[in-house]
Amino acid sequence: MPSFLRDILIGLRVLARSPWTSLWVILTLALGIGVNSAIYSVVDARLLHPVDYAEPQNLVMLWERDSQGARYGASPANFLDWRAQARSFSGSASNSNGAAGNNIAGWASAQYVMTGLDRPLQLSGARVTANFLNTLGVQPLLGRGFAAGEDTAGSGPNAGKDAAHVAVISYQLWTDSFAASSSVLQRTIQLNGVTHAIIGVLPADFQFLDRRQVLVPIALDSGERDYRGVITVARLTGERSTAAAEMATISAALDQQYPSSNRGWKIDVQNLLEAVVDPNFRLRLLMLLGAVGMVLLIACANIAGLLLTRAISRSREMAIRVALGAPQARLVRQLLTEYFLLAVAGALVGLVLGALLIRLAPAVVPANLLSTATPITPNPRVILFALALSLGAGLLFGLVPALAGARQDVVTVLRGGRGSTASGNTQRFRRLMVMFQVAVALMLLASSALMSQSLANMMLVNPGFNAKNTLAAPLVLPPAQFDAPRVLAYQKDLLDRVRQLPGIQDAALASDLPLYNNTMDVPFELEDAPPRAQAERPGVRYTSVTPEYFRTLQITQRAGRGFEPTDQEPSPPVVIVNQAFADQYFPRQDPIGKGLTVNRPLLDKKSFGPDLRVKIVGVVTNVRLGSTTPGPVPVVYAPQAQNVWAERFWLVLRTSETGAANTVALTTALRGTVAQLDSGQTLGEITRLETRFAVQFSQPKFQMLLMSAFAGMALLLAVIGIYGVGSHTVAQRRSEIGLRMALGASPSAVMRNVLGQGVRLTAMGLVMGLAGALAVSTILRTLLVGVSATDPLVLLGTAAFLLLISAAATLFPALRAMRLDPALALRQE
Repeated sequence: MPSFLRDILIGLRVLARSPWTSLWVILTLALGIGVNSAIYSVVDARLLHPVDYAEPQNLVMLWERDSQGARYGASPANFLDWRAQARSFSGSASNSNGAAGNNIAGWASAQYVMTGLDRPLQLSGARVTANFLNTLGVQPLLGRGFAAGEDTAGSGPNAGKDAAHVAVISYQLWTDSFAASSSVLQRTIQLNGVTHAIIGVLPADFQFLDRRQVLVPIALDSGERDYRGVITVARLTGERSTAAAEMATISAALDQQYPSSNRGWKIDVQNLLEAVVDPNFRLRLLMLLGAVGMVLLIACANIAGLLLTRAISRSREMAIRVALGAPQARLVRQLLTEYFLLAVAGALVGLVLGALLIRLAPAVVPANLLSTATPITPNPRVILFALALSLGAGLLFGLVPALAGARQDVVTVLRGGRGSTASGNTQRFRRLMVMFQVAVALMLLASSALMSQSLANMMLVNPGFNAKNTLAAPLVLPPAQFDAPRVLAYQKDLLDRVRQLPGIQDAALASDLPLYNNTMDVPFELEDAPPRAQAERPGVRYTSVTPEYFRTLQITQRAGRGFEPTDQEPSPPVVIVNQAFADQYFPRQDPIGKGLTVNRPLLDKKSFGPDLRVKIVGVVTNVRLGSTTPGPVPVVYAPQAQNVWAERFWLVLRTSETGAANTVALTTALRGTVAQLDSGQTLGEITRLETRFAVQFSQPKFQMLLMSAFAGMALLLAVIGIYGVGSHTVAQRRSEIGLRMALGASPSAVMRNVLGQGVRLTAMGLVMGLAGALAVSTILRTLLVGVSATDPLVLLGTAAFLLLISAAATLFPALRAMRLDPALALRQE
């Protein structure tokens, strides 16, 4: 220990003698480690710890998958059978006895209007089984969760309506609507006209799949097997493979017992951590972490070259120490101690920089990139990552200079020679570092160029509708208060009044909108297909709309007609399909007049109706449902007047303009109109569809910008490295160049010689980089739209650009060599 402390003191004195070099190394490391730690903070929160549950690695999602491969939640009756029969799951994080009936939890999306306060509010909520919070291992911040028996299961007329009228509210709702008062547990609220007692408040960062403002107990219909809307989560007691095998056995039994609703259906057991993170987002984030890691490697290569030059300048010092008896291992330890001091200093400054970047992130980073149940902070895991990174970096950039500095030809150095640090091995190391930097820079530049082209292609894809000057807002009409006739009367009155508002050009209603991707899937069959059970029928996206919907969104009519005011009960049921549906199910045919058999969803039933024969009367263009990928999805549109099934629907408006001031004025007028119609109802958030469309690209756009920034940093560091090697080569060959010029070599020949060496190094690095870019293309392929990951124009164009920049970096040392005075160079030698 005294010897180690002595090394530290000596190292500090040595570093203090060359403060600018030490400062350059520390700042370069701090930048690399700071950005790495900031990106890793996001990776840690969004990928490694995306949920704040107890033992999340033991949680799984259970999905039903039909014979076509489409994935759904569970039907209530199937869910109850799973819970009664499965033994592979425990009831809670602290209970691993696998007790039947309490081992699987359910969650179903719900929408509410909350009244009883100063004004009505729309709430996004969920209906959950009583064991839901226990299964996740989540304790309410205040109060309690749901008790056994507060959810119910039954059948008959009251199925799905007998759960206890209690609610657990979110932290945000508690602070916004109840001023964070502890007396909230003595309060009640009206949800869709039903009084609920508040029994608990959720933790601030709690979310399941997404953030919900209120949870209420679910009442499951034990007779419903077709309507699959229960999202299922369970906690494993053993291996996932064992649970999957057991669920496969249960699925096969249900297939035999209930063939009309379960034939051909399977059960998937998916790790929760995989389910909550979008695969493309995971891949993009890991690519960013890899890219910033490569930038740090380039920085380490540059620092290694700088420290190697410094080791050469200290060759006489090292030779004297060896001559006085110092062993080489002692010198290596001393030099590594100096370099690790630089690494630790870089890590400390980098952590401060990383924390600052995280603090500033919300101002510049898209909200959907930072939205997570786990706070993005420099937590202990991030700090350990940064320290490990700094020690690894210290070893990377310090080992070769330390070995080169300690291995001195003592006699040669003391006689005034250059020693072994200027040997061929050292020169080869420098050249290898240059080639590595060029290769990495090319990989990052090519990836950035491909992602930029892909984003441009995404944004050029026609969404199928005109989002400009279009507003949308959700409205919930609770089925307990609004039956189908009253819903239709309310909607007609609402549209008539809204169209009278200043600035409104057109208005319509729909159960779903483009870019929101909340469309219901319903079973259907072609009219000429062989009869089969409902379980074997494919599902199709199903949206009910008013006749003005296509005109308001300016969705193009491809064939047939649109909906008309006469398309209502008891007129013959009709539908309009999109082009994707027509192409998939009626290839090279005219779908107009063709018939379908559908099972329409029912209002307030959470079930499907009996077989209904409908006729296709029109075909419209495809619209983007919500994904940034341009792939079309088959959709069937039904007239709202013929199928009122959704308790929440969307009011969509086309306006003369949607500037900020105009939007505020319209918002006030729209809310006033809804309040005049029914004081107990309210509009949700009013959104510009143009803004919603832009949000679709916020993640890939920001990630592309980050990749471009990292590529720019890599290019800058590579250019510095190329320039440094060129300058050092000219300095080392000073006497040789002077001798060549004294013997008749022209300055232009000297310049071409130096420039040629730099270009050759760059060319070899480019070859390595192209090979690396081709290897990375297998990862990039799934993220790119409209551009090949091996596009030769992008790869070769990037290589040519990098070659040109590298030649310019080599040109300055070459010009210095050309202007060398032979007499002065030989005299100094």
